[in-house]
Amino acid sequence: MCCAIPLYRTHVIYRLHLPDSVLSHFVRAALDYRERQVPFDFAFDSASDAELYCTELVAAALLRADSLLPIRPSISVAGRRVYSLDDLLLLPGTKCMALAN
Repeated sequence: MCCAIPLYRTHVIYRLHLPDSVLSHFVRAALDYRERQVPFDFAFDSASDAELYCTELVAAALLRADSLLPIRPSISVAGRRVYSLDDLLLLPGTKCMALAN
């Protein structure tokens, strides 16, 4: 993988290449969550979008933009399915754009 994070405080920028129509819907969905002031999901419960944690917000907005994207929560925490960063970074078309310390 081009951008393994070997050091603490390393910043990485990734880009998921999406068709413009999907990207536009993704941005609108993310802004809709913001406008509705959806609270942070301290329970990390991916079953609902009434509350969202950071990775879940991105996954939920992407799925609202294109429900056929292969995004599924891959790990369990306290008996709940949880979206991990890898669930997004390993999507086809995701590219590392920059790496900085």
